[in-house]
Amino acid sequence: VAIQCGVEVELIDRDETNTSVASLTPASGDGKLLATYRCPDSTNRLEMRIRTVEGKQGLLQAFVIPKLTPKTCQLVTFPIKPLSLHSRVHELQIDRVVNELRMSGTFSLNEIHSWMCLCLPETPEMIQGEDVEFFYSSTFCHTILVCKYRRGEATFLSDSVSTLSTIKDIVAREATAKKIRVDTSNVDIREETIDNVLTLLESKVSYQTSLST
Repeated sequence: VAIQCGVEVELIDRDETNTSVASLTPASGDGKLLATYRCPDSTNRLEMRIRTVEGKQGLLQAFVIPKLTPKTCQLVTFPIKPLSLHSRVHELQIDRVVNELRMSGTFSLNEIHSWMCLCLPETPEMIQGEDVEFFYSSTFCHTILVCKYRRGEATFLSDSVSTLSTIKDIVAREATAKKIRVDTSNVDIREETIDNVLTLLESKVSYQTSLST
């Protein structure tokens, strides 16, 4: 099995029962990761864990080459979205201070929804109604995100400034490519959210620090 990715990702330590031999090769060109897994003959299943870095968008490709004659290869692709560490939740209680990003412009409902599909995982391709609302939670930082939009208007709430910044960049890029006018300058940043997010990250930083001491 060969793994290739055009954006930075982190290979997580595998389960001890995994008997495959992994090797990393310095990537060249636009590639950021090139890894191969050599498996014993009796292997019929391989598990690996990969952590993405939010803010980056790309494609992860897995080339599966079974020990058969004639030689064949199956390619499996996985899109890595800019907010790939977010997971959709069906209910969300806003029990913290949040920042707000408001957008307006000449975009249609389908256009703003397609931009969210590019940005966030687990976003359904089909929508119903004229008003859309989705809730997300970060699986790594445990921050929250609320997306509300309709034709010509969109509002995003999150305690993470970087999450709103990523959405703003993606929408601005896609709107520019389609020559659609979008105003993304209406942002309300609450200073308290910075301290709150740092508190959420404190345990992870402390753990990483303990590993190096």
